[in-house]
Amino acid sequence: MTIVTPNEGKRTSMRIFLLTDLEGIAGVDNIEQMDQAKDTYRNTCEMLEHSINLAVAACYDSGAEQVYYMDGHGGRKTINVNPENIDGRAIPCSSVEWQALLREGKIDCQIEIGAHARAGTIGGFLDHTLNSSEIFCIKYNGMEMSELSLHAILCAKYGVPIVAVVGDEL
Repeated sequence: MTIVTPNEGKRTSMRIFLLTDLEGIAGVDNIEQMDQAKDTYRNTCEMLEHSINLAVAACYDSGAEQVYYMDGHGGRKTINVNPENIDGRAIPCSSVEWQALLREGKIDCQIEIGAHARAGTIGGFLDHTLNSSEIFCIKYNGMEMSELSLHAILCAKYGVPIVAVVGDEL
């Protein structure tokens, strides 16, 4: 049997963006792991770094030309990922740089790592949307949004699919 693909013999670039959060990382099972004053916080950040490195390696093993990542937990106030601990092939980005990459068509797809339940999700672990102390609900066209769904809306505006989501169950 022979399978012919439309791009056979043509090189296709794959530029992947990894958007991360901390609450949905494998191994996070206690709110104290989010407390920067606790020893467990640094361990949680190391789990995030490990998750990013696994994803970067998988992306390049699958033919990625470029992989970007963003430490998306805590906004600009918090640094959870030490760039020195991340696979050197991956390019760190801020939220502003991510949005510019989207607008300029420099991302082919996105992967979300550490996704968590939106605020108010019954049974959701560490559920919140953007800011747990100031925002309870964000609606778009009458539907409650999670951080993941907000990212998906922005990505869709620029034709960038979210191809994988790794996070907690809800």
